[in-house]
Amino acid sequence: QNLAMDTILDTLLVCLADVVPYTSACVLFAESDLQLLVAREAPKRTARSNVILLSPQEHPLLNKVLLERRSVFVADTKEMELD
Repeated sequence: QNLAMDTILDTLLVCLADVVPYTSACVLFAESDLQLLVAREAPKRTARSNVILLSPQEHPLLNKVLLERRSVFVADTKEMELD
């Protein structure tokens, strides 16, 4: 992680908000087939940059994206459970 990457990820989230309004969003990177890294969240939950790793096996939608390497349309996120 470095300042240039932080700026790019922050800019990506700002641009995303212009296209798709959101109350929260995050950028995920595939660390491996077994782990996803939360690279950036908006709004930021803490001032410090904590490393968060997610196990796709615990989140069926994320697992599908990781395995198929394609986008997935979610019609209503209020009806979806990720935890």
